Amino acid sequence: MKLSIDLDTNVRILFQRQLPNPSAIELLFEAVTDFHIVPSPIGYVSTIFEGKIAKIDDNFIWSENSEWKPNSNDFTNSWISSKSLKWRDVSSWIGNSKRYGLLHD
Repeated sequence: MKLSIDLDTNVRILFQRQLPNPSAIELLFEAVTDFHIVPSPIGYVSTIFEGKIAKIDDNFIWSENSEWKPNSNDFTNSWISSKSLKWRDVSSWIGNSKRYGLLHD
């Protein structure tokens, strides 16, 4: 068993939209420092109408709400904070297929 003392948690999220160029992107958050995910309630759609990505104090922050600010004590929104952020166009993944684990396009 190996136990790391580094920030070794990564999060990948797939976003899809109904417009081309790109129609799907994958965000890879590396060295996650904080995250809070709020699922949509039953009976509501899971559409994200706006969001933001910002670099604040050496962290990349994604939030589903463009008005959300770190340390706001607002736990009604989803957000992720990490030391590194990568993205790629994965438009070929568009559709209902589930994507888990290591994927190679």
